[in-house]
Amino acid sequence: MKQKKRNIKNLIQWILACIVAFVLANVLILPYWYAPGWIPRAGCSTSAIYHAGEFVINGYEGYGYSHVDFRGYLNEDLPVAQDHVLVLGCSHTKGTEVPMGKRFSSLLNDKLSGGDDSILYAYNLSIDGFYFPAIVHGFKAAIDEMATTNAVVIEIPTTEFSPEEFEGKYYPKHYDYTQAGSWLYYSLPTKTRVQIRLKEVLPLVSLYLSKQLVFEQGTKKPFIYEVPEPVKEEALDFTKEEYQTAIDNALFSICFFWGEDLIIYYHPEATIAEDGSLKIKESITTPWFKEVCEKYNVTFVDATEAFLEAYEQDYIVPYGFSNTAPGEGHLNEDGHRISAELIYEALKGGNEE
Repeated sequence: MKQKKRNIKNLIQWILACIVAFVLANVLILPYWYAPGWIPRAGCSTSAIYHAGEFVINGYEGYGYSHVDFRGYLNEDLPVAQDHVLVLGCSHTKGTEVPMGKRFSSLLNDKLSGGDDSILYAYNLSIDGFYFPAIVHGFKAAIDEMATTNAVVIEIPTTEFSPEEFEGKYYPKHYDYTQAGSWLYYSLPTKTRVQIRLKEVLPLVSLYLSKQLVFEQGTKKPFIYEVPEPVKEEALDFTKEEYQTAIDNALFSICFFWGEDLIIYYHPEATIAEDGSLKIKESITTPWFKEVCEKYNVTFVDATEAFLEAYEQDYIVPYGFSNTAPGEGHLNEDGHRISAELIYEALKGGNEE
């Protein structure tokens, strides 16, 4: 009997120790990782938003701290200016790998504001995986949500899209205020809100469930974030005509609802080659994409030359961090700075190609 009681006591102690260790681990990981609730939605521009009013901490790649505004996107809690610039893009634009003020949208805001830090002149509307086909689908909803936009910047890290990716994307999504920001969170069932809160108070679980710890099927190798598979030139299963028809339909869909300034900002992969030079990934689809942009008078800004020049002059690499490999992953502070300079120049009419 005594042995049984001792075993039960030991078991309880082990359980308590595990609970304490788990709680402590969640507290200790906070300076390294914190992700607010991710709320899927069917309407509006993006497929999901963050839990409004929360914050994001990312020390997994680079290091950044960001705030979630009342709409569910990563922006300072400031009013948005009349005639502001709307910036749409994927995780590079979201920029959680750098401090919030170092993202290219924030740097662009500084350039446009003339020193006025009480209002946003550039609004960042981005989420992971918000690539060009998804942006085309959600474009009208985005400009309806941000009704006083006078210029739009679309960030793309690749031009390698297959025509199939645009299927179903030409018909626009519509803005639905009930699926925006705090409205969406409070409309969720109580059980779902509790699940979101549990994820927020348990960042270790959030990290485990995040894409950082997902393993590729087949190879079982971990990957850092989701990116589309690049299209190899020798493996193209579509013609130039088919590709340009898809891009033409995409830009027609956008320009049907938008007749003001439109900039597409393209920043290609840039890695360090074995000989120490900076290697820019070239794609046969980039000039094809640019040709269609010219047809619709869309400004196509290509960061290739700026990246090469920065490396040749100061050995600046636009991707990679001290805790990752140079040239890999997301835009770093230098990459964001170069991006902001190129986009600002284009907005002022000095970088049209």
